[in-house]
Amino acid sequence: MLRTPPACFVRLCLLACMLCGVCEPRQLFGQDAAQKAGKGNEVKLHDTPVFRLWADRPSKSAAQRARDAAAALERAFDAGGKDTRIDVHGDSRVIFVGDVPVVELYAADAQAVESPSLEVYAANVAARLREALKIERRRSDIAGTVFSISLVVFFAFVALVSSRRLGELATRARDVIIERPERIAPIRFNKVEIIGAESLRALLLAAVVIGRWVLQVAVVYVWLALSLSRFESTRPYTDKLNNALLEPLSSLAQRSLGALPAVVLLFALAAVVFVAVRIVELFFRGRHARDYVIWVPRDLVGAVSSLIRVLIVLLAVIFAGPIVSGDPQGVLARLGTGVMLGLALALTPLFCSAVCGGVLIFTRRLQVGRQIELGELSGRIQTIRLLDTVLRDSEGSEIRVPHMRTLLTPLRVVTVERRRSVQLSITTRVEPRAVIEVLRAAASDASTADDNLIELIDIDADAAQYRVSVPGRDSRSTSELRLVLVQALAREQIELARRSQSQAVDRREHG
Repeated sequence: MLRTPPACFVRLCLLACMLCGVCEPRQLFGQDAAQKAGKGNEVKLHDTPVFRLWADRPSKSAAQRARDAAAALERAFDAGGKDTRIDVHGDSRVIFVGDVPVVELYAADAQAVESPSLEVYAANVAARLREALKIERRRSDIAGTVFSISLVVFFAFVALVSSRRLGELATRARDVIIERPERIAPIRFNKVEIIGAESLRALLLAAVVIGRWVLQVAVVYVWLALSLSRFESTRPYTDKLNNALLEPLSSLAQRSLGALPAVVLLFALAAVVFVAVRIVELFFRGRHARDYVIWVPRDLVGAVSSLIRVLIVLLAVIFAGPIVSGDPQGVLARLGTGVMLGLALALTPLFCSAVCGGVLIFTRRLQVGRQIELGELSGRIQTIRLLDTVLRDSEGSEIRVPHMRTLLTPLRVVTVERRRSVQLSITTRVEPRAVIEVLRAAASDASTADDNLIELIDIDADAAQYRVSVPGRDSRSTSELRLVLVQALAREQIELARRSQSQAVDRREHG
């Protein structure tokens, strides 16, 4: 007769089957054997087990699949997903919670728990997911309600402490106003008393009493608003409370502001503008009294201060005037328009000069170095700028002519170049050729060296007369040229001679 195999032999066979991996313990020994072989991999929502995964996949183990499913379930719960559905993907079934795919089930998963089919197993898992989400959401709602109740109690404590603290501060401020009246000084403006000490003390007492009640009511209102907004059932009452309290106050404020006469707002604007102008004046005056200025050169402090004060007044009239009056066609708006027109008229010459300068610069009608005559003014062009032209006359002085003047005065461009001449009387003890070389070297310039002319125009027993002429485009004045020549003669120790009355020389400039 057959004998029952020993227990050790059965255990060895079971271990060999588990190691080979061809079949699973549940397939050979049923449900009880599978549970003894292992407990599976739990998929949890927070700390609550929902279902288990037994089968490994080629790319993932059962444990990795369980961890991914738990993470996806957490995301779906945090996103507020409630509905579960099963999508078919080939030979697998994917269970979604909301829009988040939680787990993908295969036939091996259904066989591991001896389910009749994959569809039945997927429906069972989906039902467990719905039940777990429902229980966890209920638990979360209970925890949120408890937390909200705790916050309401905490806010009530804070409101009570704040209300008592406001009462203490108001009582202390009232005692100071009553017991120490000498600390309250009257308000003066430019040595004129606007509000007396008694009136100011009464206003401060009224402000303290009214402010205390207003602040305490505000604290209670904030506590009610925060408390009602913490619960889903009382949240609509928050909007009703806000509408019941804020809308009357808003309409009252609008009516009050509309009832204020424009003159009062005008005086308020004037006071603000006066204070701003005074602050700017004092600031720049203090900077001007010191030895340094932060961002303005010392010689420009006064001009910048005046410019900023004028801009403040103009901006207040142009932009704030219509806002104060409330009428875009009112007196202040028209005053601002008039100011803008006045500025435009005042800047017309500047714009005209800029346009004329642009035409001269880009058309190149005038060139640097040309000799021009503009009415009584004459000189050589040094620079052509956008607003003016810089000339240098025969004496070396700089003349700045605005371009707008060319519209009123004819401009004459000298085509024949004029020359500047310097005459010197030198002793005859020095050979004339040596003197000419010294004068030529001294008068030479990088741009006019080839056009310089040194002439011996007269000579007698006492002195020799030399004339040095340079082109008009030479940047040196007549005085500078004479000084250069005298210094060169002094370096060569050549003495000057006294010119006799009979030696009259023509000093006209040669073209």
